[in-house]
Amino acid sequence: MQEKKKYPDFLMVGAPKSGTTAFNHFLNQHPSIFMAKKELHYFGSDLKIKQDSIPENSYLAYFKNAHSNQLKGEASVWYLYSKKAAEEIKTFNPRAKIIILLRNPTEMIPSLHSQYLYDGDETEKDVEQAFENDLNRTAPYSSLSFENRPPYLESVLYHQQVERYIKVFGEKQVLIILHDEFKNNYKLVYRKVLNFLGMNHDFIPDFEKINTRKNVQNINLHQLSKNPSNQLKCLVRFVIPFKYVRHQIMKKIDTINIQPQKPSTISPALKEKIIALTRSDIQNLATLIKKDLSAWIR
Repeated sequence: MQEKKKYPDFLMVGAPKSGTTAFNHFLNQHPSIFMAKKELHYFGSDLKIKQDSIPENSYLAYFKNAHSNQLKGEASVWYLYSKKAAEEIKTFNPRAKIIILLRNPTEMIPSLHSQYLYDGDETEKDVEQAFENDLNRTAPYSSLSFENRPPYLESVLYHQQVERYIKVFGEKQVLIILHDEFKNNYKLVYRKVLNFLGMNHDFIPDFEKINTRKNVQNINLHQLSKNPSNQLKCLVRFVIPFKYVRHQIMKKIDTINIQPQKPSTISPALKEKIIALTRSDIQNLATLIKKDLSAWIR
């Protein structure tokens, strides 16, 4: 008898730097939940992420090890930003539940900037200048991970992004979590998500800190490490023929060049600019999701 295909029962669709990595980890500890590999980005055909396309059978294979009594979930942070992912997910599984985590734009943008630096998708180390460069962008910005990397400002204009999912799936199938809610009371929000998924919430995971922010010391060295030229690869292989030794050296370089970073505060001028550019969107979002977001605009 052919094995029944296992589809995801729920998806965490973003936003980036809003707690999805931590929540993915916490949910995966629950004995009745199975989380697939994070950041598959199977949906969102408009995202133009530089990765090999995943055929349906390969995507479903990520859920094959789930037990019959487990809910299956997947988390990819750019599904929220995508204009097509909601409809594509709906076509794939109309009953899928959607979890959305949102973060104050004045906190999300510097955190996203730090992530872009780490991933090799940003070369400007100063967040204020990087944000300004993005605002003045007139052409697609090709980076290591994207054919057109999502701009900082558009990434935090959540209203239409969230509205798209509510329109496609309906309010009952969409749960909105604010990053501050999650940060201030992990256990309460965790129980809220389990209730939303119809799961027993007696289980309490190990709420250790996940995905701490990273500070790249030398941008040029990091870019070289992330995306070496073919000539450099050949040279390194010739000089250091043993793969294990090469990996150990690169690991040591990364350890020296990438350090944990405490959350930094942006300048009052940049904060004011972000609030001015997002105020209307935040007010519309607050009305849509029926949450007090006044702290985001002061």
